[in-house]
Amino acid sequence: MKYLFVCVHNAGRSQMAEAFFNDEVKKKNLKNISCLSAGTDPTENINPVAVKAMKEIGIDLSKSSPKILTYDMIDSETKIITMGCNVNPEKINKLTDENVKDWELPNPAGLEISEVRKIRDDIKKRVEKLIKKAIDKSQLYEESVDDFALKYAKLKNSPRRLSNAQIAESMYMSTRTLQRRLKDAKLKGIKIGKSTASRKTMSEAKWGKVVDLIDSCDI
Repeated sequence: MKYLFVCVHNAGRSQMAEAFFNDEVKKKNLKNISCLSAGTDPTENINPVAVKAMKEIGIDLSKSSPKILTYDMIDSETKIITMGCNVNPEKINKLTDENVKDWELPNPAGLEISEVRKIRDDIKKRVEKLIKKAIDKSQLYEESVDDFALKYAKLKNSPRRLSNAQIAESMYMSTRTLQRRLKDAKLKGIKIGKSTASRKTMSEAKWGKVVDLIDSCDI
């Protein structure tokens, strides 16, 4: 799954979106998902106020540079998001027949940093929501069922007495995805018990430890 953030100059909004997206993917250890940003008429440098605003929250854009939108950036799986900067639709339609979504964000060019921060924070929220939807729709985790079961068990049996909704949030997935993965664990041979679980097909060396799962898995 690939996303492409497009604006005219690729100097502010789309660069911030790409940086936030890649940061979330890295933090959540997601696989099979990526993004790029590009401009239909890119400038030479990124907006320095945008660079400063992102640096405030620990993301460095100083080594990034605007890129021009090309055919090579788009394939049949690419989802295109424009930033609200009146991108000429003909320039995109010549490259792809895919639907294009517009986020309708204000232009940070020439704005004070206080206003750019608002745009930055809005983009961050949108990117987080975008990735969450992507997780719900596809299997982006390369994590094995066994690793998932161990992590789930550790959280479920912690002193904090977490609910499945809280566990789902901790594991960066929706409650629906958590329930599906629990069902996968059962189908793979993990026997659900109050304090123990075993897998018939797994070698002792591979399993290595008792997996604690509970009867109250809502699946």
